[in-house]
Amino acid sequence: MRLLSPFIPYILAALVALGGLWFVDHRAYQRGYATAESAQISAAAAEAARIAEANKRAIQDALRTIDRLTEEKEQRDARIADLLREGAADAGSGNVSLPPGSVRRIQTIH
Repeated sequence: MRLLSPFIPYILAALVALGGLWFVDHRAYQRGYATAESAQISAAAAEAARIAEANKRAIQDALRTIDRLTEEKEQRDARIADLLREGAADAGSGNVSLPPGSVRRIQTIH
């Protein structure tokens, strides 16, 4: 013990210095962690806002497409109704084949 007694103040000073460095380093780590955490939170919020905006644009595009396709369908339905009306007005609309006279005419042409 006598051998170490002259160095005890130096050893204690070194331990205090190391403790102080550890404390300072730990506080710096805590500050860095808090900064990184807040940056991550703000980046996540920005990403969520970007995704929400993209979803909003996609929904608007889909609604425009639905409107366009609905209008095209209505036009086609109107055209089909016109064709059905014209077909019903035709005198031979109930026949499923050519009348016998037409068949004879076609055979004479061949």
